[in-house]
Amino acid sequence: MFMKLKYIILCFFITFNTFSADLPPTLKDKLILRNKIDQIIHAQRAFLFEPKTLSRLNLWLNQPVNRSFVTICNETLKALFPSEKLLGPICYFLRQDDLEKRKTALDFINLQLLQYVAILSDISEDPYYLKTTGFTKRKKSIILEKYSSLADKASKYLIKFKSNDFQDLATCFEPFLNEKWNDNNIVQRFSGIFRSGKPPVRDCINEKFGNRKITEIKDKESVDDDSTVEAEIISIPKYHFTINFPAHFEGHPGHIVSPSGWSAGNKVEYLNKNNTSLELQEELDKRNPANLMKIHYPLDGAGSMNAFYGKIKSGQDVFNESGFYPSVYENPVWSQSKKTLSPDEPNIEHETFREIIRIIDNAKESIFMDVFFLGGTMGASLAKHIVGRLEKERLSNSSQKLKVFILKDTSNHYGHLEEMRPVFNYLLAYSLFNPKALVVAGSYIIEHGSALPSFIADFVSEDFFEKSGLTNILNIPSLNSYVTNATDVNDSLPLDKRGVSDHSKTIVVDGLSENPIATVGSKNLTDASGAICYDEVIKVSGPAAAAVLDDYYQDMKMALTKEMIESERTLKPKKGY
Repeated sequence: MFMKLKYIILCFFITFNTFSADLPPTLKDKLILRNKIDQIIHAQRAFLFEPKTLSRLNLWLNQPVNRSFVTICNETLKALFPSEKLLGPICYFLRQDDLEKRKTALDFINLQLLQYVAILSDISEDPYYLKTTGFTKRKKSIILEKYSSLADKASKYLIKFKSNDFQDLATCFEPFLNEKWNDNNIVQRFSGIFRSGKPPVRDCINEKFGNRKITEIKDKESVDDDSTVEAEIISIPKYHFTINFPAHFEGHPGHIVSPSGWSAGNKVEYLNKNNTSLELQEELDKRNPANLMKIHYPLDGAGSMNAFYGKIKSGQDVFNESGFYPSVYENPVWSQSKKTLSPDEPNIEHETFREIIRIIDNAKESIFMDVFFLGGTMGASLAKHIVGRLEKERLSNSSQKLKVFILKDTSNHYGHLEEMRPVFNYLLAYSLFNPKALVVAGSYIIEHGSALPSFIADFVSEDFFEKSGLTNILNIPSLNSYVTNATDVNDSLPLDKRGVSDHSKTIVVDGLSENPIATVGSKNLTDASGAICYDEVIKVSGPAAAAVLDDYYQDMKMALTKEMIESERTLKPKKGY
């Protein structure tokens, strides 16, 4: 297992390093920055988004016993942290007696710095702000000042941010973090530490950041856009990490619009053609893929992970029943286009399935897949196709070049479990047999947002179902449905009881190469769902495809560090797995 974790972290995750605004940010810089922002948001999600926690925080901020401290904290720090969404939690954590807990305030301070860098990076490449005309007469001279465009202005502001800004701010806040509060004089001490501490927090900040102040601009009076009257301008020195974005960049909402910024050089293709005819439906019905899997690969027998692993280890073939599991080139769904498309030949017909196979066939370094429904005869054909290529490389005695990571929601099956789980078990078995080439993991959906109405989602928990007895009455699998016994599946719920899922239908090929390709859309890959359905798929070739892979950073990390480890999987998992 450690080998897998180490391998995947090396091969699929973008390594974190320090973002520097001294040079124009590359796509990798922007994705690293976005991931840092996402990690803080994930860690402090409750204080940023969850209604219950925000309600309790608001109550705390307005309690009479805390009012004096909150007032002085707001008055003292508002100039540094103008967003109430961040200032509230900062004040709350700075008031905590537990010194370790108090350090949590630094997360929100760091979040502001990172978000400001992301916003400026976004603006500096936004075509809207690259123009020099079109802004209001009243504001044009104010906004542009001495810059050629607002994008140029953002670039100049971005240079003011340095890689050690957060560490410097954390150092300046150390007196706040180490002070032992006394309820009788906390207001005086807080104000004193800021203005006359040893050293004063205010002086420390001014010493480290004073040479990078910018001019904040404000209108003294409201003037109509078409007026020729000059507005009187008040110049207020502000630290670079406290910019009022709407004031400096007309039309900007003041928050991140695109965390990964602008990315040029992408080719986007629309794949929306596949056979939806009655003839194909009848052909698939004859196979009856759900019953076919149940007959050939029952989950408590040949369809279990143990059974597949045994066959793979002994060199036996699987999904080889004559006429039922043809190769992708003969499968009636995958082979809808009879002509073979070369790597450089455009897909004029916008065919979905053949293009997916072509993309996978042309993978040189890596394949990442996260598809909600993967199973049936077409899922088996695709799984065998991918494993066949990996096995060919393994047997060639050459270094394993192609790496494959498959992520799959194992909690929701909507009644298609017996059609899909054998394919998943087959892939999982091969991943244990050849972990250097393939990693298969269940999606860690426990912390995903619920699709249920908030008034229901708030009390629907694992603890609720256990204490109410509904777990036994409904025979509901545990949250870790990775190890659900096959004997229970017919009576269990076909979807997660809390309404959470990983509903992705995404494939990324060579995501960290110079030529990444991604497909995203609504196309499932089972005979019953996807084969003859009307769906939309977008193929992206270029840097944005790398951003698609990076979108799954947290999903891969959680699947590896939570789902796989917590399930305590071994080569002898629970019966029927």
